[in-house]
Amino acid sequence: PKGLACDDRGYLYVGLASRSNKEFASLDVVKYDEKGSDGWLKCVSSQIFITTDSKTKTGINGVAVREIAGKYYLYVVVNYDVDYLYRFDVTDPTAPVVDATFGDNGRIDLQKDPFGLKEGNYLDVDDDGTIYLGFTKGAGTGFMLISDDGKKVINTVSQNKGYAVKLWENYVLVSSQSGPTCICVYDKATLTLITTINFDDKNVDKTCDAFEFGGMNSIVGMGVANDVLYVCDQGANGGIDQILIAPLTEIGKPVVDAYVT
Repeated sequence: PKGLACDDRGYLYVGLASRSNKEFASLDVVKYDEKGSDGWLKCVSSQIFITTDSKTKTGINGVAVREIAGKYYLYVVVNYDVDYLYRFDVTDPTAPVVDATFGDNGRIDLQKDPFGLKEGNYLDVDDDGTIYLGFTKGAGTGFMLISDDGKKVINTVSQNKGYAVKLWENYVLVSSQSGPTCICVYDKATLTLITTINFDDKNVDKTCDAFEFGGMNSIVGMGVANDVLYVCDQGANGGIDQILIAPLTEIGKPVVDAYVT
């Protein structure tokens, strides 16, 4: 499993690659608030949506879901040797269908113009369908804005190792995956950099005796719920897997305090 997204109806969308990252990628939809007869989350649909040959490395990166004009759309980034962005209509989560109105018959080939990417990473989608995608492109990296129909690039922002992307209110949060890992915060309207959040002794609370913080290694995911920011560290290259949280407003503070307690 790689790439997760929840909607407000109780469904979790999971991008799945084969163990060898070859030949196919698939998609499962499960109920995050309901268990099946086997005790696992209840699976309501499962499908292999792309097949390749045995020599083509095929994986999953970003997965995002958004309700737009009464319909639910799921966005899935396929990466490695092929680089696609699919959009599914998941209004009926038991029967996801590729949305043929998006891109080229339901998907974007991110390696081709006007995108020209080496790698599509993680993404978020705004209420109007605008896509914010972290990317690697030749010698350049950053994030780009893609039109809601998947046919053009609206804007591109250069950033070191643009990877995870999260929209929150009037901000765009984009992680630099590594070297060193951090979060860059942009004004959504102007795409100007407001601040950079680093992870060190100066801004990580280590007052809990049970918590040993040795730094962040590779931020691969971010989420916001109840005005609390969740930051996921992959722990690659000798680091540890960890999740850090921080309140973004006064609303989020009691949520964090409850976790600490």
